[in-house]
Amino acid sequence: MVDLRHKVDVYRRLAQMEDVRHIEQLRDELRDRFGPVPSVVERLLQLAELKLDAAIWQIRSVTNKDQFLVLGYSDRRRIQQIAKRSRRPVRIVDEQQAFIPLERALLEQSDGAGWLTAARELLRN
Repeated sequence: MVDLRHKVDVYRRLAQMEDVRHIEQLRDELRDRFGPVPSVVERLLQLAELKLDAAIWQIRSVTNKDQFLVLGYSDRRRIQQIAKRSRRPVRIVDEQQAFIPLERALLEQSDGAGWLTAARELLRN
């Protein structure tokens, strides 16, 4: 069993990371030290990656609401760039939020990670 010190160390290191490559290195390190990465830890690492991707685009928040991925942003020009390059329709509703409809299959994923997959795809492509 991983003790509390190791958990706190992982959280601290994740909070300080400024590059997605460092998260991948941490993932590899955890795998080497403790074996297969549990799904909850993998989700934590994916959320940390999403946070860094969102920061690049000046997105303050990424949430899911009903059938939509909702981006809270501060720079309309950046969100318009995302909209232009996205395979999904991006609805810019005001100066703070954009809504991206999600397919039912993503919303119904048993692990609840469909919105996370869509968000990462949107911000990385």
